Amino acid sequence: YVAPEYAMTGHLLVKSDVYSYGVVLLELLTGRRPVDMSQPSGQENLVTWARPILRDKERLEEIADPRLGGKYSKDDFIRVCTIAAACVAPEANQRPTMGEVVQSLKMVQRNTEYQDTILTTSNARPNHKQSSTTYESEDGTSSMFSSGPFSGLSTFDNDLISRTAVFSEDLHEGR
Repeated sequence: YVAPEYAMTGHLLVKSDVYSYGVVLLELLTGRRPVDMSQPSGQENLVTWARPILRDKERLEEIADPRLGGKYSKDDFIRVCTIAAACVAPEANQRPTMGEVVQSLKMVQRNTEYQDTILTTSNARPNHKQSSTTYESEDGTSSMFSSGPFSGLSTFDNDLISRTAVFSEDLHEGR
């Protein structure tokens, strides 16, 4: 749970707690402990093992806790992996604030609740409007903003997961 900056300097930062929380999220996603010497060489440290996988959306199922037996929402799993990856970024200034983490997790919860509502509701919502816009920058990154019941901003680097989603709802809640 020790953030790299604390291990190197002995100084704790606000973002050090975010790193620790990211490790907890990885434990929940993978079913693994932060350090497990029973793992193969190079896979003992959870963060070191997970980071390269978290960068590749196509490989994310590799880190899913096998005890889940594949019975989980793939979309929600990807979203929480994105949040965890941002939390355990090597540099403190690359990590989100805890408030952003809370908002992102609330967004995952709302999306799940919304999907459950759609599945149990037979009537379509004719007045429901949703749109999304994708912006591509010169450095190859893309940002997508969507509006609707779940507005948000996501940044991905060529389909690799590079940063947590920061959502616009409940902007004043959390820290």
